[in-house]
Amino acid sequence: MGGTMFLMPLAACIDQKIVPRVCAHDFGKSFEEITENDWRDYFLSAREVQELDLDSVAKAMASLKMDTKIRDAESRVGRLLADFYDKLEQLDVAHLPEQEPKQSVKILTAAIRPSQLKATVERQLTREANKAYKSDVKLFCRCCDGSKAGAESAAAIWRKTAAPITTEESG
Repeated sequence: MGGTMFLMPLAACIDQKIVPRVCAHDFGKSFEEITENDWRDYFLSAREVQELDLDSVAKAMASLKMDTKIRDAESRVGRLLADFYDKLEQLDVAHLPEQEPKQSVKILTAAIRPSQLKATVERQLTREANKAYKSDVKLFCRCCDGSKAGAESAAAIWRKTAAPITTEESG
């Protein structure tokens, strides 16, 4: 079963349509100037974990807001989570909930609308019995949508605030 083994240059592992752009922008060199070692280092650099700048993530997430037009608590939380993860993908920090769960819960809490509900959730998070919710995004969201029992489920509050939201509260 001896066959011939062919070694391909690493530059062949990238879409040839974007090679000129990668050469110009990532290397700052022409294709001919880039060595096999340069390509190896380029591909291996994808494994390096970048330092997470929580301040820039928090600023970018400031526009995240709960959609108060949605009546159902579970749907509200689902939409908020979808928007949250979309923004994480855009910022290239999809690992944030696992790496920084407390920061993730803070971001989600800040996005809760209306303000009455947000204040209630913040108050509930200060209780010792609800400490686990502050550092676990999944647990926090299950509590908020009512699928997990808590001291006072945010879903019960959502039901109380399901009345039309004023423009001031939805912002």
